[in-house]
Amino acid sequence: MSSEIQTALNGLINQFWSGLIQHRTHATALSALGYEKLAKAMQQRISDEPETIEALQKRLLDLGGEIVFQTYAPVLGQDVRGILGNDLRLQEQGLPVLADAVRLAAERGDVVTRRLLEDVLLDEEAHLNWLRDETSLLERLGDALYLARAA
Repeated sequence: MSSEIQTALNGLINQFWSGLIQHRTHATALSALGYEKLAKAMQQRISDEPETIEALQKRLLDLGGEIVFQTYAPVLGQDVRGILGNDLRLQEQGLPVLADAVRLAAERGDVVTRRLLEDVLLDEEAHLNWLRDETSLLERLGDALYLARAA
């Protein structure tokens, strides 16, 4: 199978590991700040990420590739605004990479990889929409009301 697909899968695996580190750290920080509802909502949004990473790794290995492990430093927020903003940017940056990998798999005729990545893309789009909704709500309600709701 295409080494381009293997390279794309490795990139996605690393992207998801890095994202998981950032998201989990943010969920822990939200809990420590006393925003349990928001922390739990964030945990629910990322609960399937380890399974996604595993599915990507299995597919890469099925294609005869090697996992090349590299993570990127998380960009951590210090308050709720920073946490949501950084996670929103991470999702916005990651979706085009994922969409490009879907296109690559389709162009190379790798239906199994394409379908796997399409499913992941749908889930990531839902996560992005949730982050956009929360950020919009924070802007509309203001810090005090939003944070009272998030506690």
